[in-house]
Amino acid sequence: MRLFDIIKLAFKNLFRRKGRTFLTLLGILVGTTSVIIMLSMGLGLNESKEQLLSQYTSLEVITVYRNYSWNEETGESTVGRQLDDSAIAAFEQINKVKTVTPQLYLYNGKIVSGKRVTDWITIQGFNPESMPHFEYFDNLQSGSLLSPYDEDESTIDVVFGYNIPYQFYNPKSRTEQEEMWSSWYSGEGEDIRNRHVDPMNDLFKFTFNMDYGNPPHVDLNSEVTEVTPMKRTKFYNLNVVGYLNFDQDWMTNDTIYMSVEDMKYLMEEQKKYNQQNNGGYYEEPIIIGGYYDGGSASNETVTYDQILVKAENMNDVSDIQKKIEEMGYSTSSYMSYIEPLQDKIEQDQFLFLAIGCIAFFVAALNIINTMMMSTYERTREIGIMKVLGCRIKDIRDLFLLEAGLMGFCGGVLGVPVSIILSMIINHMQAGTSNDMMYYDPTMATTSSVITPWLCIAAIIFSALVGFISGLYPSIRAMKLSALDAIKNE
Repeated sequence: MRLFDIIKLAFKNLFRRKGRTFLTLLGILVGTTSVIIMLSMGLGLNESKEQLLSQYTSLEVITVYRNYSWNEETGESTVGRQLDDSAIAAFEQINKVKTVTPQLYLYNGKIVSGKRVTDWITIQGFNPESMPHFEYFDNLQSGSLLSPYDEDESTIDVVFGYNIPYQFYNPKSRTEQEEMWSSWYSGEGEDIRNRHVDPMNDLFKFTFNMDYGNPPHVDLNSEVTEVTPMKRTKFYNLNVVGYLNFDQDWMTNDTIYMSVEDMKYLMEEQKKYNQQNNGGYYEEPIIIGGYYDGGSASNETVTYDQILVKAENMNDVSDIQKKIEEMGYSTSSYMSYIEPLQDKIEQDQFLFLAIGCIAFFVAALNIINTMMMSTYERTREIGIMKVLGCRIKDIRDLFLLEAGLMGFCGGVLGVPVSIILSMIINHMQAGTSNDMMYYDPTMATTSSVITPWLCIAAIIFSALVGFISGLYPSIRAMKLSALDAIKNE
């Protein structure tokens, strides 16, 4: 028989018993749809994971803390090993560690530029050699990062976060103050806020005197009105070497970065300022992230509350964390939260695939049953074909083609049904997650993702399952005796 005749006869046989063919196609459609939907939900979980990972730019970063323990008998807490320069040296020796930097923070101070000031600041001490290894410093709008070699001792090199220039205001202008407090930028579209200073061209200086630029304080509750005398103000010249673009991390946008050594210098200067101005707001430095354990300005022993350790790869984070914890420190990292989520996603993907395969297996049994019934019903027809000289190979190809056509047609019909169901699932998910988006934008994820390759793979797989399911019925048809088949009623 010619190939065209085999194809024509296969289509004719399928439409001969429309009811049975329809039910078989329906079973294959259900199986195909189940596999596509299950796999699409697995892809949706994977996309959700990618969206979650994209929210974090520091997946390779480990934050190290001092280890605290609580004595229930005495009710006192004890501190474990200190985080100092020797700890930094030990962390740098760990395999797969790219860089290590301590963290020092300073919140108490005011920056002045001409007639405008800002006291809404966070200053962070950072290791200049480590800055290029952290992703949030890749987003430079102008200038450069801190240099490890600062030759000009009369100024302190700093890098401004995106929001810093927008936080300057004239203390004598109520309009500018209200504008600063009422306006904010989300990162979408053009930033329409007024920027009153130029970070790369204007002059900036820092002072610990929080009263600078403010009108003298008048005690109205006193019987004798006295004006609080202005404090002597010492300034530290700042040299803005770089200005960062907008970052999704608000802390990066609102932070001024300087070297750790310059931060240590300011910390010591703040101690002197507080000793000379006991009547000020603070008697001790407002420092979070590090402090001095005594000593003179020339012989400082610095311990840190936090140290950042950057791994070469996020897959190395777990091993490095274990080694640091074995040294007696506490650690945290985004990967310690994400790894259990990844394991859960892989388990769910395997579960979805197993459910889809079970549905497809049932559909394959349906094809086998249909083709077996066809061989029993067409026994006499098969015998006549053999007597007329039809090759056994042609009979085999006929039954395989019929089974494959049913699998192919079921797969083709299952694709649009799967797409419709996927749209319904995503619409229902969007409706239930709208309330959660207010609290966590990452909740607005897609539950089902159907890609073109998934549709094509499902159709090919359906046709392949059809061919495989038709093997046994075709073999039985080939082995039928021509004489016995003709005698069959």
